[in-house]
Amino acid sequence: MRFDDLFLWYLGNDEPRYVGVLKLVAAGKGVSLHYDAGWLASGFALSEDLPLVDIELLPAGRLSVNAARAVGAIDDARPDRWGEKVIRFVDKPKRVSLMELLYYAGDDRFGALGVSTSATDYLPRTGGPLPRLEQAQALSEVVAKVEAGEALTALEAKIIQGGGSPLGGAKPKALINIDGEQWVIKFFNNEYVDAPLIEHATMTLAAKADSCQRRFKTDPLSGFLAGVKLTHPGLQFF
Repeated sequence: MRFDDLFLWYLGNDEPRYVGVLKLVAAGKGVSLHYDAGWLASGFALSEDLPLVDIELLPAGRLSVNAARAVGAIDDARPDRWGEKVIRFVDKPKRVSLMELLYYAGDDRFGALGVSTSATDYLPRTGGPLPRLEQAQALSEVVAKVEAGEALTALEAKIIQGGGSPLGGAKPKALINIDGEQWVIKFFNNEYVDAPLIEHATMTLAAKADSCQRRFKTDPLSGFLAGVKLTHPGLQFF
């Protein structure tokens, strides 16, 4: 699927609220935002560089194929390197512009902004059910295959589509379901520095100092180790 227009929604309230229209600009190298009249009347500026004005807001600075950028806070809603890799490898959209990345990141991305194909109803891209804890080993093996560029079976693609692409960051991670709650599982694949375990140790020290109320734990997997931090309420790191 190709998208030249999408619709931005705010998810910070009980019900999604329409914010405005997103457009692909600068020959595909940027994404603009034009606030809806309703948001202009009673909404708020999404960031300092997205003031409440009735004009098309464009990304600042020079844009290029290798430095494509969405305007203001919208750029934070796009997937980072790992999520983009999953989108390219598993979803395989015919075109991979910022608009496709924003869309295929789906409804479980970090933050309070969502992308919809409709301005009247919140219709995000929905993935499959989140992998469960007992599927963590299989998920780690799928992650290794994605990292290596190896072909996936239909079942493996379904597993990684459930929680693999909405998350930011460069390192492999995914959403999983543990007892009805969303956790982030972060993978270590025998790198020189075991970053997930270091994060776990950091969060453990923070908890002992009463400066962290997040939940976290580690669990050894074959060739991988998962670790550890919470980014926003309701979402735990495993």
